Amino acid sequence: MKLIKLLLLTFSLNSFADNSGVCSLQENSYHEAPEAVASLICKDPYSLICEKGKAVENFQARANKYFKRAADRSGHIVYERNKFILNKLGITKVDEKNYNDVFRFHTNACIDDNLIECQFGQIEYDPSIPQWFQDDLEEQFIDEFYFNLNQELDPKIDVAHHVFNRIKSELMQVVEKELKGRVSSRKLKDILHSLAITKGVFSSSDKSVQLNFPFLSDLDRENIQMRYESFCYRGIKSDPNAMYFSEKIKNREFDITMFCPGDYLGGLEEGSTLLDIYNSMSLMIAHELGHQVNKHLKNTKVFKRFNECMGKFFSRDELKSSASSYEDEAQADYWAKRVIGKQLDDMKDSSITRKIEFIKGNSVILCGSEDDSIHHSGQARINRVLRMTRQFSNAFNCSNNLHKKSERQVECSITGFGLISIPH
Repeated sequence: MKLIKLLLLTFSLNSFADNSGVCSLQENSYHEAPEAVASLICKDPYSLICEKGKAVENFQARANKYFKRAADRSGHIVYERNKFILNKLGITKVDEKNYNDVFRFHTNACIDDNLIECQFGQIEYDPSIPQWFQDDLEEQFIDEFYFNLNQELDPKIDVAHHVFNRIKSELMQVVEKELKGRVSSRKLKDILHSLAITKGVFSSSDKSVQLNFPFLSDLDRENIQMRYESFCYRGIKSDPNAMYFSEKIKNREFDITMFCPGDYLGGLEEGSTLLDIYNSMSLMIAHELGHQVNKHLKNTKVFKRFNECMGKFFSRDELKSSASSYEDEAQADYWAKRVIGKQLDDMKDSSITRKIEFIKGNSVILCGSEDDSIHHSGQARINRVLRMTRQFSNAFNCSNNLHKKSERQVECSITGFGLISIPH
């Protein structure tokens, strides 16, 4: 039954991808002819994805719209609940713009001690209002913010989990193909089993956590919710981010991936459809699940040649740290690019435009990210990791865009060096 459901999901995604208009004309149209765009994505996809048009700006704006709306609702609720005291302090509203100032109402408050008179409009210090009231207001605001945002996210959670399981299935196929004969059949079976039961958490709502952990106690689920909120939010701000970790709960080891709301709210349809999340999160989901795979490969030599290749692929003066400090993230990127490659192969009959939008949607989250001594820069991850695969070259007919001075570029794989003809 699970296989049938997977096949139906696969068919629906592929059919919908090829037959539906899913691209915003304003955001994703290009002034150049399709052939010129295809040539550019072969030479410098980072430029096409991150520097042309407003893809990055629009991605952020779509997500920020949700955060602002949740903050405004939260501010209204907190204000109405506390307006008797807040009005005494001259505060007539609480929203996402002023809440940081509101919660510092004691700072610079005027003290009328018969020596210094308060001026008109100044807030007078009221010793009857305890200092902890400020902390309590902030806690109320943040709790309401989570609640209001999760209400908007809940309708998208089922969709996100469908896509998560689809990408997990694709990665399992890739892992089985890549590792067969390189690790024991027992270890391969263990890796695939662990992947199959890995959890994907997309919000801190009760629905999201119960969907993943239906048999845990309320206390255990609350701990997971708090971990999600601590990871994804800084006050009412949330940047796109994701992580993988393993945690023992009730004497059982759980493999868990977490994806912050900005990861999927920034998609063209704001995470409301299967295709939208598939188009914007395949790379990220495969990367985080790749960490789970690599946990099982720590004491093997599977990535020995890959690490050696990457060490030569990036010269020392290009990196902020030693090549070895990037290995964990680069190995997770390896599985991600293999999944993207498989997806591009599956889209062989799709238009170039459709493939470009798929790559663009998945890669925009890397735009502007810098070398942090653990991850390579976003430009390197797009131009020198994702681009340099045979699947990418074939998908965009890069061999047809070669110039006389083109060189054979290197793709690093678990078998070592691979040579690919790509324009430079």
